[in-house]
This record gives sequence, C-alpha cells and structure tokens, in this order.
Amino acid sequence: MKNIADIHKKHTQGRYKDVWFDINWTHSNIVLEIAFQFVEKLKSQHILVDESLLKTGILLHDIGVYYCYDEELNPDNNKPGYINHGFIGHDIILDEGFDESVARFANTHTGIGLTKDEIVKLKINAEPKDYIPVTLEEEILCYADKFHSKYPAFNEYDEVKAQIKKHSEDKIAVLERYREKFEIPNLDKLHKKYDEWNYKIDKFLSSV
Repeated sequence: MKNIADIHKKHTQGRYKDVWFDINWTHSNIVLEIAFQFVEKLKSQHILVDESLLKTGILLHDIGVYYCYDEELNPDNNKPGYINHGFIGHDIILDEGFDESVARFANTHTGIGLTKDEIVKLKINAEPKDYIPVTLEEEILCYADKFHSKYPAFNEYDEVKAQIKKHSEDKIAVLERYREKFEIPNLDKLHKKYDEWNYKIDKFLSSV
C-alpha cells in the first residue's frame, strides 16, 4: 500500500510546509479515530464496513487543501478558494493511482455534500451535479469530519448543527439522519490526546 503520509508531503504547498502538513495529517487522523467509533457501533449491529477503503479515503480526503488559498499557510489569493479543495483533491487522488471509490471521499465530504444548485451558486469549478455521500463509508467520513476542524478544534454536535444551519436549513435533516445512524461520538479521550496539539497549532497560527 502506498505511504499516504508521503503523498501528503509531496503535495504540501505554500509557506510553513511542515506546519501545514502537520495540521492536515493530524486532522485526518483525528477524523479517522472518530469514524472508527462509528464503525465499532455498526459492527455491534452486524453492519459491515469496508474498513480499508474507509481508512484510505479518510487519510486522503483533504489532500486538496494544500492547493487552495489560506491566509496564513498558503497566502497566494490567486489560488482557488477553500470550497474547491475536495474537487482538487479528487483529481490528485486519481493522479496518484487510487480508484474512483477513494477519490469520491474528497469531493463528497464538504458540508453535508454539495448539490448541483450549490455548485452553480458558489461558482465551483466542477461539473454541475450533486456531490453527496452515497455509500456507508462516504457517509461515515462526511459525518465524522464535522467534529474536528483544521484550525484546530473539536466541535460538539450542537455546534456542528448550528454551522450547517447557517448554510442550509434543509441539510439539518441529513445531519439528524447521520446522528440517528451513527450516534454522537465521544470526544473526551480525543480531547485528552490532542488538546495540547490543538493549543500548540492555534498559538502558532495566531503568531504568523
């Protein structure tokens, strides 16, 4: 299997590359830990998950962020906006030799998935169609990703719900369906494991 950390390092752009890699790679591993809480719940219900596909998709899902504008870490405002990172990532994943089933994790995880109307409204450089999770594994990533942000902080369910409500009242129903299906993750152990790292990164970003 390809070394996914090396693929991240290969694509890191902008300034403070080591920090940018650390943020994205650690975020992806936190999301992986959250996602596997849901996997264990599903296993207890005798629901099978393709764990290898899920792990690979999660560790690659944000590979496109390195090529997008970021005020501190990639401050070239001629770069695409952050909203495009999933679509850029999709193409990178394919170029790196992975299957479409892995690449889809990148362009279906933004928000609670992006609809055709949103693609047009937001002027995203992508074919105008729905980019929403359709497999169990894609849904797990989409939901798990909402509980940690790359700048960097854990989000409680009510915070996730409020963020999504700002953009689309309709998508609250999708979020609630995910909650019923996967439940709300326990973030206590993750706080203990990563809060020091979160603080270190936040302090660094505040200083640049």
